[in-house]
Amino acid sequence: MRIAKFIISLLFTVGLVYILNIPLSLGEKNIPAIGKLMNPFTGFWKNAEAVGALPDSHLDFPSLKSKVSVYYDDRMVPHIFAEENGDAMFVQGYVTAQNRLFQMDLSSRAAEGRISEIVGESALKRDIQKRRKGMVYAAENAVEKWKEDEYGWGMLQRYCDGVNAYIESLDEGTMPLEYKLIGSEPDVWT
Repeated sequence: MRIAKFIISLLFTVGLVYILNIPLSLGEKNIPAIGKLMNPFTGFWKNAEAVGALPDSHLDFPSLKSKVSVYYDDRMVPHIFAEENGDAMFVQGYVTAQNRLFQMDLSSRAAEGRISEIVGESALKRDIQKRRKGMVYAAENAVEKWKEDEYGWGMLQRYCDGVNAYIESLDEGTMPLEYKLIGSEPDVWT
């Protein structure tokens, strides 16, 4: 009898783990895998911050040419000090992504008409309207104009490099909570 109870409990547990680790569809609504969100090693628990904890202000990247430091004031506003403008832009991109990656990613996808990639078919009509407006085409034309200013383009590129350095530093445990909630990952930022 004890073996039967054990086998039933084991089957129930395996079934529950399986169900919680696959995305579910309820009609037109898609629900991300809840099990990944609740995972104590990579889920939302990893996003908890200690009270008064400051982000790492000692950033060391091979692409930095000079010393850069980030000071966080009592309102958690970052102040970046760098000896070179390109390094300041790189760290600005990194720190901005550290604090606002999901917002940056969502805004970019919205402008490009790619929200349905995250939320599903419910946003498809909106995406089609956005694509018809030609925001991607306009952005590509703007980029070509920006490339004419070598210094300005270099600064924009350094900012993007900083954002992407933060994205590359993420793993399943350090992924921002918003991505865990929707079961997605950020794109390379351009």
